[in-house]
Amino acid sequence: MTGERTHLNGSSERLKMLGDAQRQSESGQTARFGFLMVNEEIAFDGGVARPLPDLATRIEHGKDSVNPDDFVYPPPSRTLRQNIAFTSESIKPSELEEVPGSQRPAPLFKLAPSHELVLDAPVAGALRTSDGGFLMQLLAYLHGVRLQFEDWFVDQRIPMKIGKTVDFSIPEGHRDGVISRCYGTWKAWPQVVKTRVTNLLYMNSRSPCYEWAWERFMVDYMVFDGLYKAAAELDLVAANLAHKKRLAAMCDRFGVPKDGARLAFIYDLRNGLFHEALWAEGTPGYGLSEEAVYAAMHLRGMNLRVIAGLLGHDNEYVHSQWWSLWRQTFT
Repeated sequence: MTGERTHLNGSSERLKMLGDAQRQSESGQTARFGFLMVNEEIAFDGGVARPLPDLATRIEHGKDSVNPDDFVYPPPSRTLRQNIAFTSESIKPSELEEVPGSQRPAPLFKLAPSHELVLDAPVAGALRTSDGGFLMQLLAYLHGVRLQFEDWFVDQRIPMKIGKTVDFSIPEGHRDGVISRCYGTWKAWPQVVKTRVTNLLYMNSRSPCYEWAWERFMVDYMVFDGLYKAAAELDLVAANLAHKKRLAAMCDRFGVPKDGARLAFIYDLRNGLFHEALWAEGTPGYGLSEEAVYAAMHLRGMNLRVIAGLLGHDNEYVHSQWWSLWRQTFT
């Protein structure tokens, strides 16, 4: 009797590794993550993210993997097939053979670690799914990249250049204080809100990994709705507002500038896409509406400011115009 099994991406253990790695937890208060091209210690109240000793070499070697558009793209993968002969006494697998024509971009891949996160005090539960997860996603937000824990998987293209996916920069000497304020604010929240905001930061860093404007808009509006939900749970805005009123309400709450016409267009895009599969009154992926592309950028810019406000910041960046193309300073 013979059987056949298929191996994805050239590894017979790939799916098992995925399940095991995504479920793992640390008993200590450290976790490695990457890939952040910042070769310096990032200190904050309650811990530190230390660069690995050979990070300079890792950054130099990693440059060859970065596309001219500042993204790393999935490596090629292939499907391998193995025949297995079963007898009453043994199981005899054959040699692995590549399935012709099966090469494709890998659906999942890993990022090399660049830093080790170390906390001063124990946290409840697994570090990666509690404080460590929030802090890593916060670093991704503040540096405009996407990060992942060592041995956990990512998908899609990954932005690598610092500041690639945000419209702000943090002045030298201010970053540690910014992180400390965000972390202190987050720690004071109920667990349900802490989990929600960690997930929203993850989706915020994931949004630019999509290449179509309508895809990015869809994810960013998901992030906005989650931010509204978190703010309502914290009694910062009225709960159960109609969707049309939420955009303005969140801007008002955090002192983010409003532009009525732009907010109305974002709302109309949302309704068409979510309820009718329309993008700028057309088919997603067909044609190109410059106005809709800018609206997707504007929604993301507004989200970035709302996130800063929700995490305890009341500064010039939060109060700056999200429809501006100028890069702002996070002060």
